Amino acid sequence: MNPYRDALAWISQNPDAASAIGLAKLILSLANRSPFSLGECLATLSGPQVRLAMRVANHYAERGDDNELQAVSTEVCSLHPRLVVLGEIMTEAGRREDWLHRPAGEVHLQFGKKPGDKQ
Repeated sequence: MNPYRDALAWISQNPDAASAIGLAKLILSLANRSPFSLGECLATLSGPQVRLAMRVANHYAERGDDNELQAVSTEVCSLHPRLVVLGEIMTEAGRREDWLHRPAGEVHLQFGKKPGDKQ
């Protein structure tokens, strides 16, 4: 089986496991659907799942983006829609260059709110 499909099988069988979330983040990142770092993807993995993640990464390094990765990432999106939303929020936050230049005290956790906005 293809490593993307192997990862999808693990994610499908263990949807709430931390390792499944890490593998889902890896698939979404490689498919350019979410900006999770490699460190974040691997942080919750151990043993066999680390080896699986390395197989996924090696497959991607050798072949790049392909139809199988896109098909698996679509299935991962349906299994973990919150990761997709989180990725979109992260992407939007990265586009807001002004956040990078603000003092730390001015950065607000409520996405899209400005100082003085009413709740």
